[in-house]
Amino acid sequence: MKAKMDDKYQIIFENLNEAVFIHDLEGNFLDVNKEACSRLGYTKEQLLEIGPQKIDSPKYAKMVPQRIQELKSKGKLVFRSAHVTSNGREIPVEINSQVIDFHGKKAILSLAHDITNRIKNEQKILELNKAYESLVSESKSFIWEVDENGLYTYVSPSIEQVLGYKPEEVIGKKHFYDLSPDKEEIKKIGLAFIKEGKKTINLENRLLDKNGKIFWILSYGLPVKKQDGSTGYRGIDRDINENKLNKIKLEQFQKEFSNLVNNIPGIIYKCKFDKNWTMMFVSNYIEQLCGYKASDFVENKIRTYESVIYKQDRSLVSEGISKAVKENRYWEIDYRIISKDEKNIWVHEKGLAIKDNKGNIKHLEGFIFDISKEMEAQEKLKKQTQFTEKMNNLMVGRELKMIELKKEIERLKGK
Repeated sequence: MKAKMDDKYQIIFENLNEAVFIHDLEGNFLDVNKEACSRLGYTKEQLLEIGPQKIDSPKYAKMVPQRIQELKSKGKLVFRSAHVTSNGREIPVEINSQVIDFHGKKAILSLAHDITNRIKNEQKILELNKAYESLVSESKSFIWEVDENGLYTYVSPSIEQVLGYKPEEVIGKKHFYDLSPDKEEIKKIGLAFIKEGKKTINLENRLLDKNGKIFWILSYGLPVKKQDGSTGYRGIDRDINENKLNKIKLEQFQKEFSNLVNNIPGIIYKCKFDKNWTMMFVSNYIEQLCGYKASDFVENKIRTYESVIYKQDRSLVSEGISKAVKENRYWEIDYRIISKDEKNIWVHEKGLAIKDNKGNIKHLEGFIFDISKEMEAQEKLKKQTQFTEKMNNLMVGRELKMIELKKEIERLKGK
């Protein structure tokens, strides 16, 4: 019976998709599963020999004794680390550990989740944000005047700085539409404005410089009456090339950012630091996770995010975030939310308070990932381990009773 129960426990333990480690309170491995061996490139015998500190990167290895002490006092702990494979490659992991009874002694059960993709996604978002915020622009301009046919009668010297032409290369020699890569379209629009006496306000169009390079400009113009009674047009062209190209880049960044956000298997959010966690932005993945549309949460339009947090976990979330904000650090919290169909979903949240130059909180932002499968696997393993221990204890008790009974029979025979 004992061997059979051990086999059942081993099948569950070995076939989990997460790397699982069991070690004693002194930091010695007691057992590891197949995924742990496969991921790190060691045999089970090798891992049992080297211990936890040998598979952690130097940065985290020195923290193992401290983690064990925390686990002794708290019973469970979630933290990030990095494991080193047999060939020296580092794998970032999130470790969910808790103290268990293992063969009658206290031990630590740890599930190590590979978060390589999560970190890549976080880094990509940070890079996009940095690029998005660092874009700046400058502008240059030149003044011009054309006759009723669109021929330049005056351009200011600054045209050379913008387009590379000297004024004498343009005045009396070129029409305004001769400098446009969209010649026919601009000619039609421009001459109609001159004829009808319309003002030109904030017209974005393109010009060719002396070398044939295209520049975006913003045109302002108005009709003028000359002393000879003819009609002309006077205005200013402002170089918005950098602004326009940056705008195009921004649109590309926004599209990339939006695609990235919508393809990350988790929620990205920006919210106010208030009781309701009022969402200023929340990615569409929230609907896939809990069944409610993202727009429901923005500015608490239909519901607050606080309302979908499992009631018993609300104080845990509030206290954890408030403490991290006070200490000016990231928070990482595991808690449950309630889906539209009233299911409990375990999530892991990591966030940070964004502050202004004076230290005032502008908003909170972070990521929320579904960890239901990890929690379910951990709970199954915990229950199976407890059941196995219980059966082992029963078997040991039975064997002890058989030994006592045998001794009693021998004693009676001897009388």
